[in-house]
Order: sequence, then structure tokens, then C-alpha cells
Amino acid sequence: MPNEKKEVINRPQETEEPPSIPKNSDDEYAKIKEKVRQDYPNDYITQKGVYDMAVKAYEYMKTVPDDEIKAKVKSDYPDDYISQKGVYEMAVKAYQYMRTVPDDEIKAKVRSDYPGDYVTQKGVYEMSIKAKNDMK
Repeated sequence: MPNEKKEVINRPQETEEPPSIPKNSDDEYAKIKEKVRQDYPNDYITQKGVYDMAVKAYEYMKTVPDDEIKAKVKSDYPDDYISQKGVYEMAVKAYQYMRTVPDDEIKAKVRSDYPGDYVTQKGVYEMSIKAKNDMK
């Protein structure tokens, strides 16, 4: 109809400021915030979601007990706390697994070939056991 008024929908402009991300006293939080803003420019929902996950992962990594594994994942994934947390958890499980494996020959080889990399040790150990059994 010609005289009908159209409803105007106000949509946010790309130049608007993103939603507020909580401020913390630790300088690392500012680094996390800056990284997510760089990684996801103008995607404020993703920024907030990734920021929240990264902060939780950062807090978690401050409490983990295994300093050897922690040092390795921090070295492998500097400033990526989400990856640090995930890899730390996998490495702890792999370390525990490697303590229980029965084949000492293969265990010694993978430990020698991949020192401190428990996830790789576990994977190579499992492939080696399968290959050894297949070759019988």
C-alpha cells in the first residue's frame, strides 16, 4: 500500500564499539583481549566467546600441577591458552598411559625419539605395537 509506513530497524554499524569485556588486574587479560580483537575484527560475539574460553583456560593453566608438561605446552602454544589447556590435558592422559604400557623395548624407543612429547609417544607406541603384532 502506498501510504503504509515501514518500520525502521536500527542495526549496529561496524564502527560501533564492541560489547564490554571484563577488565582484570592481570596484564595477561589485556593481551588475551587484544589477541581476540585482532583474530576476530568486528565479530564481537565471537570475540566475547573466545575471550571467555581463553580466560578460563588461562586460569586453569595457572593451577596445573605438572610443570614439565606445562612448560612444553606453553612453549609450543605461547599466548594460546585454549590450545595449551587442550594439549595439556591430552599430554597428562598420554603420560599416564605410557606409564602402564607393557612393551619396554618400544616404550624405551619412543621415549628416546620423542622426549617430553607424551602425546606423540603414545601415538607412535600404539602404531608400533600394531605393526609389531602384524609382523608376527
